[in-house]
Amino acid sequence: MKESLPLLPTSVIGSHGLPGWLWLAREALEARRLGPTDVKEVMEDATQLALLDQERAGVDVSEGRLTEAGAREKLIKARVDVHAFNAQRVEETVGEGMKITAEVQAAGNEALAELAFRRKGLGLSLLAIGFVVLSLWLLIRHLERPQNQAPKA
Repeated sequence: MKESLPLLPTSVIGSHGLPGWLWLAREALEARRLGPTDVKEVMEDATQLALLDQERAGVDVSEGRLTEAGAREKLIKARVDVHAFNAQRVEETVGEGMKITAEVQAAGNEALAELAFRRKGLGLSLLAIGFVVLSLWLLIRHLERPQNQAPKA
């Protein structure tokens, strides 16, 4: 059975607005108050939250899910490389993961810029439509008024 597309199919590559708790977690990480398990949990929760929010809004997040899986794979590979006691391999694996992260962040920033542009366009088009509707309403009122035949003296 052929799957039908929604009226306006959408997709996203990139990022999502950061919740307040994630900013607090970043501050705690910079202050070295979070351990590796805490960092992993925060990042997984933030990723899942962003993807779920977008899914609820009807956005196709399949590419985001694939990117998340790729980043998770690099994290696992880095853990394996750490146990191999080969600093160069760890640096290479972490570098690959950081490259993925940078690409995703850049794509997210582009998506946010596009979202802002579309919102401005939507606002302007709504203003234009509102002006046309108001003009038509005023014209109809004017046409429905009884016309004075002759001015009274």
